[in-house]
Amino acid sequence: MKGDENYVNKFGLLKKGCVLMSYGRNNDAFDALAEAVGIVIAQKGIEKERQEIVTERWMFKLGLEDNPFPSDLLESTHPDSWTD
Repeated sequence: MKGDENYVNKFGLLKKGCVLMSYGRNNDAFDALAEAVGIVIAQKGIEKERQEIVTERWMFKLGLEDNPFPSDLLESTHPDSWTD
């Protein structure tokens, strides 16, 4: 239900911004849209935390190391030189 509430809030703020723009109140419209963007950013943060939890759980279940793919090694080599 929380996801639906956020959807309703974001859509309401979008409509409010559109109405304010049509009346020529640009600053107030941008404030309403900024509030909607804040909701989206918060939702993205929650989704990222959920994904990290799922990743950690599966790494534990599969018996993988903490960091199976060292990022330094991947960043220092060209993708064309990678092999199976």
